[in-house]
Amino acid sequence: VVLWQGCDIWRLTFMYEPVMQTLAQGFAAGGAHVATGCIRNPDAVANMTWLHSWVQRGDFFAWIGPIGSYHVAWGRLRELGVHTVHYKTEPVPLNATKSTCMFNRHIKENWEYSMLNYAESMRCANASANAPRPRYVPPGAYRHAIVNASAPSSASPVLLFLGNPYEGGRHKCYGEL
Repeated sequence: VVLWQGCDIWRLTFMYEPVMQTLAQGFAAGGAHVATGCIRNPDAVANMTWLHSWVQRGDFFAWIGPIGSYHVAWGRLRELGVHTVHYKTEPVPLNATKSTCMFNRHIKENWEYSMLNYAESMRCANASANAPRPRYVPPGAYRHAIVNASAPSSASPVLLFLGNPYEGGRHKCYGEL
């Protein structure tokens, strides 16, 4: 099992850690050998032919997130007999028409982090025979869990990151806060 993502220059490692840990721990618990990593340099993403020497027929390859996913030679991996998965970390556009259901036919499965994304991906998959099979795979592991029962003091400001409020339907969340 090979789990990969973009990181460092994009500062994504902390954000994708729950997904990476969930998948790595889950596969390892099932007895699989798991290799995880990230692309530290955007130039290395552009030429991912090195990946072909890492994998062989019957292997499982998953790319976490959108950054760099468009550089993965998904078609070549499928030709090599690798089971390909893209773990989606961004909202799927709601009410997309068949013409806006975008997918890569070389990806065998799209794994979604939310039920809303899963429902939209399933609708798109039902609209096209070439679409990847959607699966609902929520992140559940995080090794740095900290429980703090006390309220923060005024001396320690708190920053709550909810992502870009202008992406997809996220602005609706702010109205509920």
